[in-house]
Amino acid sequence: MDLTRIAADKRCEGFSGADMAALVREAALQALREAQHRDIHVMATAAAASSASPSTSEAPVTVPSGVTLSSTGRRTLQILVEQRHFDAAFRKVFPSVSDASRQRYERMHQTLCRARAIADVAAPSSDDAPANGVAPMAASS
Repeated sequence: MDLTRIAADKRCEGFSGADMAALVREAALQALREAQHRDIHVMATAAAASSASPSTSEAPVTVPSGVTLSSTGRRTLQILVEQRHFDAAFRKVFPSVSDASRQRYERMHQTLCRARAIADVAAPSSDDAPANGVAPMAASS
C-alpha cells in the first residue's frame, strides 16, 4: 500500500493531520473487521470438517484467505490493509478544515515567512555576535 498515493488523493483535500490519522485508523479497522469475518467463517468450516472426519483433526487446515488453523487451537491471521479498505474509510471520514480556514492558515503562513525573512536580514551576522552569545548591556550614565 502506497501511503503517498493516499495522501495525494483528491479526497484528502481539507484533511488535517488528525483527519489523516482517523482515515488510516478506519482503513485498518475495515481490514480487521474483514479478517474477523473471514476467521469466523474459517472456524465454522474447520469445525464442520473435523466433525465429518475426526481422523484428520490432527492435520492443520489451511485456507487461501491467510488464516491457518491447527488442532491445538492456535490461529494465525494475516491482515493486510489495501486500497479497498481506504476507499471504505473515505466514506466514513471527512475533512475538518474548511476552505476559509485553509485560506486563513495560508495567510498566517505567508505572514510568518515574511517576518522570518525580515528577522534574518535584521539579525547581526555571526562575526558581530559576542563569543558567549550574550550581547553586552549598554553602560548607564
